[in-house]
Amino acid sequence: MNIVFTCCTDNYPLSFSANNTKDEFIAKGLKDCSITFINRLWGYKEKSSITEGETENKYKYYIFPKKSNKLITIIFNTISLFKILKRYKKNDEQNIMIIDTGYYIFFIIYVIYAKVLGYKILHIITEWPLAFKLGVVARFDAQLYVNSFGYFVDGILPISEALIEKTKKFKKPILKTPILGEYSKNINSQEGNYFVYCANAGYYRIIDFVINAFALYRKSHDNGKLFLVLYGKELAIKRVQEAIKNKYLIEYIEIVSKLSTEELTQLYANSIGLLIPLDPNSLQDKYRFSQKIAEYLATQTPIITCNVGEIPYYLKDKESCIIAEYTIESYAKAMEWIIDNREKAKEIGINGYKVGNKNFNYQIYGNQLIKFIEQL
Repeated sequence: MNIVFTCCTDNYPLSFSANNTKDEFIAKGLKDCSITFINRLWGYKEKSSITEGETENKYKYYIFPKKSNKLITIIFNTISLFKILKRYKKNDEQNIMIIDTGYYIFFIIYVIYAKVLGYKILHIITEWPLAFKLGVVARFDAQLYVNSFGYFVDGILPISEALIEKTKKFKKPILKTPILGEYSKNINSQEGNYFVYCANAGYYRIIDFVINAFALYRKSHDNGKLFLVLYGKELAIKRVQEAIKNKYLIEYIEIVSKLSTEELTQLYANSIGLLIPLDPNSLQDKYRFSQKIAEYLATQTPIITCNVGEIPYYLKDKESCIIAEYTIESYAKAMEWIIDNREKAKEIGINGYKVGNKNFNYQIYGNQLIKFIEQL
């Protein structure tokens, strides 16, 4: 089976993103398949020509360049995309193109290429475009996309129950594709005295929420630190640093970034609690499912979250996670509860791992996806 992830990753494997992580886990579960990653058409500013290589997992990858003129960039990269897809098409195997949501014009290009070259299309959906605040043109594009894409693809891979409901109207084969993680590694954890929150530094509203909740927690408990694992633009990270400084929490909150996968996993594993706030009033949180949750659960560390979106389908309060309301006060109390109930919290972390291993193990999902593809 020949699988080509087409324009659904961001400069993989050179850059970090939730999409890159999820798609790599999907690929790892597709045993005995030929895997190729072709990154997004708008290119990478640090590249002046097409970059190709091979990952340590033996996946071929291509990263397009970003030229000074946007139109020339798109035209050049679109032509190159066809050539690469043609090169990797295998006449004696099933050829599958996996794509993700983007601009409608690019989607149409993928569909044309797939039809001409003989690929079947699987469409991953991790977000609902109309859940975002969009301008007039972007909203029209998104509406056109969500109301028609399913008619042109061979299978749909939604991340959540809410997205399954949105895509049933197309009457195409659907396989729920949840968050995925690694559940086969043995992690030697040493209990630290800190909480962790990992996010893109651009999500300032949520980061500020976490900082304020931790500040309130510190008023009743004088032990424990908070690690903010941030990635993204330096300017956004500096904004967070200023917020910490203004709240006189420099001694208790530490920002870390650019950690290796092993370092990040160990930081999670040694933590006493991992934070993942979800806003019940956010359409994004209703439709999506944070990849961080799978990574959190895999370390057997208890998570603090909200009963929003996909959470109630998998996790239960005080059994496999700690459920908090989306308020600063509730999150502070949840952190206090973990500190005051260490043994019970450890048990919750272990149960959370069991839930993750059953539902989010990339190896189990990979077998399901192969069977799904074989039936297309």
